[in-house]
Amino acid sequence: MNQLDISQVPAEQRLEKLSSAFDALDESAELVVSCDASFLGLLREFQQKYWGKYDWLPLISGPSAWKGKIFKRKASGIASETIYNFMERDHARCDQLYADGEAAILDNNMALGKELLASFDLCMRRHFAMEELFFFPAFEERTGMTQGPTSVMRMEHEQMRQVLGQMKTALAVDDSETVLGAGETILILLQQHNTKEENMLYPMGDGHISDIAEAMLKKMQLIDVEQL
Repeated sequence: MNQLDISQVPAEQRLEKLSSAFDALDESAELVVSCDASFLGLLREFQQKYWGKYDWLPLISGPSAWKGKIFKRKASGIASETIYNFMERDHARCDQLYADGEAAILDNNMALGKELLASFDLCMRRHFAMEELFFFPAFEERTGMTQGPTSVMRMEHEQMRQVLGQMKTALAVDDSETVLGAGETILILLQQHNTKEENMLYPMGDGHISDIAEAMLKKMQLIDVEQL
């Protein structure tokens, strides 16, 4: 996997360094970026230059290290962006983080499993925040449906946050049995939850707020995960 550590790169040169590494990637390739400071300002500049050509996934968010992954999209997939496409990709990448973390624990590699599942927890909290802070309010304002599907999704988010909390507590004491049990629960909840969103809510969003979707998705991509 392609790696880029910009910790020793002067701040004013980091965008150029990141841009060069991104430009050199093949289509669908991934770049893991590490730094000794928050990515937020750098990502804001990067988005202005490359919006629509990449996806971003935070992996570690401080307090002493930051790490994230950039996915370079295929040229055929950057002509337009929809709420469904943006959020479905994020679902899939959160799911993959969990699968990789579970596989590491089952392989008795607890250190790697803890790192991956901590990233899974971070990305799930980011995903919930993207919906609750931006998508759900915009959807409710346009449709007037404040007690409809978004209300159910918020309730399910809280259920999953509780299970993620149990997983985090178990990871802190290397209790792999409890971690895997919580993981089994979260997978069941996620499968049901994601199916509802992908089959109903996201398509409805694209039908009602497509005119403001791009501006909203840009904000969602730059959400400050350190505040979650």
